[in-house]
Amino acid sequence: MLVFIHTNTFPMQAFKNKHSTKLNCRFKRQRILENMMTQKFGYNPFLVIKRDKMLHRRYAIGRIMLFAEKNRHDMLKKALKEDVGYKMKKVFVRKRIINSFAAIAALKLQVIQVKNELNKIIREVKTTYTKEEVIKFVTIIINKYIPYKILGRKKYYETFRRNCINIILANYKQNMLLSNAMKGLNKTSLKNRHLTAKIVLWLNKLLMRVIGSIFYVTEGTKCRDIIFYNPRYWIGLQKSALEDLESNGEIKQIEVLSHSDPSIGKMRLVPKPSGTGLRPLVLKSTNQQNESRLILRCNLFLKQLVATKLGAYPNAISDIHSAWLEFSTKNQHYKEKLYFVKMDIKNAYGSIIHEELKNILKLLFDECLPVDHLSVNVCSYQGIWKEVETEQFAELTQSISSHKVKNVVQRQTKVSANIFKTFILDFIDNIKVNMNHTNKTYRFVKGLPQGRCFVSVVCLFLLNFLILSHNFSGSALSSVLCEIYYSYVDQQFLNFTNKEEGDLCIRLVDDYLFASRSQERAERFLSLLENGFPKYGLFIKNEKTLTNLIQDVDFVPYFGLKFNLKTKQVKPNLEGYYKVDPLSTMTIRRSFDLSTLKERLLFTHTLKLYKILLDNRFLWKTTIIWNIFDAATIMALRFSSIVKNLLNSSDKMDFYQLVDCVMSSAFKISKTAYGKLNSGTVSLECLKYCVIKAFVKVLERKAVHKKVVKKLKAIMGKYLKFLKCREMKIALYVGKKLSEPLETCL
Repeated sequence: MLVFIHTNTFPMQAFKNKHSTKLNCRFKRQRILENMMTQKFGYNPFLVIKRDKMLHRRYAIGRIMLFAEKNRHDMLKKALKEDVGYKMKKVFVRKRIINSFAAIAALKLQVIQVKNELNKIIREVKTTYTKEEVIKFVTIIINKYIPYKILGRKKYYETFRRNCINIILANYKQNMLLSNAMKGLNKTSLKNRHLTAKIVLWLNKLLMRVIGSIFYVTEGTKCRDIIFYNPRYWIGLQKSALEDLESNGEIKQIEVLSHSDPSIGKMRLVPKPSGTGLRPLVLKSTNQQNESRLILRCNLFLKQLVATKLGAYPNAISDIHSAWLEFSTKNQHYKEKLYFVKMDIKNAYGSIIHEELKNILKLLFDECLPVDHLSVNVCSYQGIWKEVETEQFAELTQSISSHKVKNVVQRQTKVSANIFKTFILDFIDNIKVNMNHTNKTYRFVKGLPQGRCFVSVVCLFLLNFLILSHNFSGSALSSVLCEIYYSYVDQQFLNFTNKEEGDLCIRLVDDYLFASRSQERAERFLSLLENGFPKYGLFIKNEKTLTNLIQDVDFVPYFGLKFNLKTKQVKPNLEGYYKVDPLSTMTIRRSFDLSTLKERLLFTHTLKLYKILLDNRFLWKTTIIWNIFDAATIMALRFSSIVKNLLNSSDKMDFYQLVDCVMSSAFKISKTAYGKLNSGTVSLECLKYCVIKAFVKVLERKAVHKKVVKKLKAIMGKYLKFLKCREMKIALYVGKKLSEPLETCL
């Protein structure tokens, strides 16, 4: 029985929202809403402000950088040429705006002058700068060099300054929209709004150029953050990283080739998540871009060969779930100490020996390729967001789970397997790259390009990298080649484990986890991997090795999960959320209102709801409910962060709509978790109570949500009445306080 029907509870409010976009003619000032049409704005609110003028730039010291024009007329002409997504025949420019542009033109601001402003804030020379220091620097630049009359009023100027901070705070996957930059600047007159949008867009680009001239700005690999480096320190860091790659034998400098050679890709270096150095990021060459369809088919070909050999292509969460279920079942009544070893491969992609990889591939081709010609089928299956179509070769085992496939369409297309074999072997031997800002050409003699692609949602890549596609061959082939290589090494050297006695031995990408009753086998595993396998370039990061052979350890962190060997319990590893802004973990691609917020919450309801965290065959009921509560808390933190940072003030005060968003998300999370549980584990009412409780725990910290929290508590009370005695005790116990890492996000 449902106590609260969230879709039909507020008919009057729904009526108001339906007609809220209509302009009220009784007032002289029209209220401009975020979700209105472009014609009513005077500009396109969803226009993306690209940040390519800020990221990965190295401008010459002393260059005039605030403008390239000689006088105020050229500067004004430049600003009026900005495309804001809406054409207007005539825009009247007031004299004070022209004079304001003249004031900027008269400055002739140079890099050295701006650096003096930075030195006033930061006395000592630093290697990296915090966002707070950069914000303070940008605020001084705006106050000193941009006249407030350019935006008409002092209050508009203050609003513009606050909006500009989003350039620095937003992560590299968040789109900078014109509606965000114009927030609070929507004037009454259509022509004034149009002119203001042009000026604001031009000023934002101007400030990005200032930031890109003073700092070396690059994306981090942790929490999608943006890092601000001292340019001189970055040059030294880059040289050191290149020298390390050459000394390790991963790359080799060859004869300088033309930068326009279509066979050469581009490489740049990005910071590692650990902060210990830089890793290479390789973008595909023009030839590889033209062969993108062939690259995707080669990737599919390799995956299906692996699936043919192993019976199914490895899936990280599913594999560890089945392995842990078998391990916990066989050791369920074992009361003695269980020994474990967790180890990481050092530089998994870069340490691969090319010749050995080619030999392994040739063995795989001979063993698992039944015919010389392959026929192509089209399979459709349900993805996370929508139904997905993919090609599969009929003669090989499918690389996707058979129970996911909804429909298979057979084609008459026949493809020669020799094409794939030749291309893959040629790809391994011919990875040539040019470094940006250098005249050097390198070839990878050992290792593969890092199999990770930073998707250019907000155009973060350098223009002189000539990127024509977001996908590159490294991301398409490197991960599957890495899996083939290390699977072969495992079969050769790690065959001493005894699954009959309950041993657990699993490798996911570059992480090993071994657990056993036998101390001798655990010590053998540790010794074997510590010595490494020089023939295959496999060595271990000793600083990341974790074992209880020396001292007791309660939880084993592995692949985003925490395992308890004594109780066999599994929990999500939330350490990655420690002191992290929830907004930085999301990709924001458009302007937010209440309807898009609700849509976003319903799309991301499966966060941290893996089957391994909900399996009552080895988990206690209390642990399962805690895991669901933690997943709901993450969603509540995201909800709170979006409401705080991205919604306008009128939406923040819309009590009924906010409750509707929370209840929609809570019902979706509860229903999804309930569908993954084994029959009879927990009642649906108990899950709804705990999920709503997670939202209450987060929202009650903010006084602005006082009414929302009061309504949610009333709904929780109604669900509590339907719980049985034992479930009620667990529901009241779970969520008394938030997990420590999530507590720091508030």
